[in-house]
Amino acid sequence: MKTRCACLCALLSLSVLAADCVVPLFGRAPVIDGKAGGAEWARAAGFTGFQWKGNLEQRRVRGYVGATETHLYVAVVSQLPDKGDLVTKLDRDSLKAVHDDSLEVYVCPTPEAAKRVDYQFLTNSKGFGGYNIHQVGGDSENVAWKGDWRHASGFHDGEWHFECAIPISSMVKDRTATKGEWRINLTRNWKNPWTWSSLAGAYAQGGLRFQFVTAGAPSVDYRVTSDPFLANFTGQLILTNPGTTTLPLRAAMVLERNRMPAIRADMDLAMAPGAKHTLVLPVPENDPTTKYTLQIRVASPDGKTVYHARKVSWPRGKPHVWLAGEKKKALPIDFRFAYYPYTNAMRLAVDINGMPEDAKLKGLKALIRDRDSGEA
Repeated sequence: MKTRCACLCALLSLSVLAADCVVPLFGRAPVIDGKAGGAEWARAAGFTGFQWKGNLEQRRVRGYVGATETHLYVAVVSQLPDKGDLVTKLDRDSLKAVHDDSLEVYVCPTPEAAKRVDYQFLTNSKGFGGYNIHQVGGDSENVAWKGDWRHASGFHDGEWHFECAIPISSMVKDRTATKGEWRINLTRNWKNPWTWSSLAGAYAQGGLRFQFVTAGAPSVDYRVTSDPFLANFTGQLILTNPGTTTLPLRAAMVLERNRMPAIRADMDLAMAPGAKHTLVLPVPENDPTTKYTLQIRVASPDGKTVYHARKVSWPRGKPHVWLAGEKKKALPIDFRFAYYPYTNAMRLAVDINGMPEDAKLKGLKALIRDRDSGEA
């Protein structure tokens, strides 16, 4: 095994197969009991962080995707509020679970077809939700479809664990997991405050493309040791060879920053059957970067077969405490302004709702000064 920090331009520019992830089948299906992770999910593809509009959501979340020949398996582990509770108003099955803290699973069995179907499942943490079909290039949505996917939720160590078993026969007939590609998207619909984020960073029918194989592919799981928004974190790419033959690999993580140079780590290795290796990418605490983009890539040494590829971005942030449902105390007097340069006019909107109830407003005065001269 050889580990180095070197130029990866050639590696990152090589051609990529259609699938974003090539994933080995489970040797034994995970138990759907509302506790994800651990050895039973070790063969799944593992992802840390969901994103939206090109940026990760700072609230913590991990996703897993795996399969047997007859079922697809997904799991999502997301943090609970530091103070307060998840929104769980829905107490019956309905697509109105979207108004709660909720999860969505989208599966497209034929991502290349001009006429294709995305199968959707939506649930809150109590297990109430609904199903839907989204037709692309064909008929309208079919709200009558019910997948009856087996799922379970649980709460462990400050996190909401969700697991789901998806029978392939509930979507398509005479199809196994290893036949063709699948597009899968996992989403987390956060409340208090509201943010929508997903595995692929795209809404609804977007998703990563998966190919499941019986042998010849590693298990890949990306983790972080602490909040990447604060720097002083370490990225960990955990590689496992579940097969019976040696698997040659080239693994790389490249962290592009708005401060040169990029932080890089790569590894060439020949993984023996059952072997496990971790590629480590440390980011220093005093790193002055304000914008990060991480590219993860695991491929064959010649780059012709790509087993895992993902790109995520995020800004440098501040320590985040999720106070669910708590509103910031309003200022006694607050305002917004807009400036219109073509007419040299300014508009002010003043908010006095934060004033004490017994206060009596006599008037409001605004004074605008020139920045350089200070003249009013």
